[in-house]
Amino acid sequence: PDILKQLFEQHMRPRREAAIDRFRRAMNAGEFVTDMNPELFVDSIIGAIYYRMLLKFEPLTEEYGDQLVDQALRGLVKK
Repeated sequence: PDILKQLFEQHMRPRREAAIDRFRRAMNAGEFVTDMNPELFVDSIIGAIYYRMLLKFEPLTEEYGDQLVDQALRGLVKK
């Protein structure tokens, strides 16, 4: 439990918060719809990646990452 907490606090939390901040800035700049939830968006991307990593049913590839982000952004990007 201590190692997991340390991993989260020192590695995962700072990266998650940085990503959330980037999406908030983009939303405030008018690049995304205003009702976007940056925390939920980032968690959905990260969750899908960890799901694939943990279950190892398909490889985690750059192509998958690109498709995942493209799919998640549909409906959020202002046109």
